[in-house]
Amino acid sequence: MRAAFMRPESRGAHWRLDFLDRNPGWGRQNIIARREGDAMQLTVRPIPELPEDFVRMLEGQAVAPTAAQPTVDAKPKLPIR
Repeated sequence: MRAAFMRPESRGAHWRLDFLDRNPGWGRQNIIARREGDAMQLTVRPIPELPEDFVRMLEGQAVAPTAAQPTVDAKPKLPIR
């Protein structure tokens, strides 16, 4: 509940009478709740940008594998006995 009250907007199932509109700035942030002793601590953190290769993949563009993304053989190599 505290995290919902921190967010001054309405979005999807999170709907508030005092803030009827969406706020685009809050769409780029997460509210992180964690326990510190007997209390709950709320922190606002920005959502990181998606990597460029991932954005291109979502848009349907071909993405060439890099050293960080090794290719996978279609036919696995089985040991010969």
